[in-house]
Amino acid sequence: MVWDKRVVNDQPPQSFSDYGESVFKRQNNATSRVMMLSLDEVEDKEAYEELLRTEKSMRNACEELNIYAEQSQNNGSSSLLLKARAGKSIKDCDQATQVLEGLLEDLDLAVFSPKSQLK
Repeated sequence: MVWDKRVVNDQPPQSFSDYGESVFKRQNNATSRVMMLSLDEVEDKEAYEELLRTEKSMRNACEELNIYAEQSQNNGSSSLLLKARAGKSIKDCDQATQVLEGLLEDLDLAVFSPKSQLK
């Protein structure tokens, strides 16, 4: 399978399974962070709505990877077609996850800034 073997954060290129697992874990972590957020914690309601839209977009981009991971966990293996679909979608999933991670980081900084704690 051909996919983008790129250097991430000064790390050497990863194998398909390592890259897929890393992206899978990151997107699940990002989804968990969104789910744990309370609307009361967020001052900027528009930013919160953008966060929810971005999380939905990420879930759509990561759908094939999630199906592949679920099948692999349940059956111990997956079809070549599922693996190919996951491989084709992994870069988009990674990029969508990065966007959501950036929004979450921005939101964390705003929620936990000294200015917001003075209220």
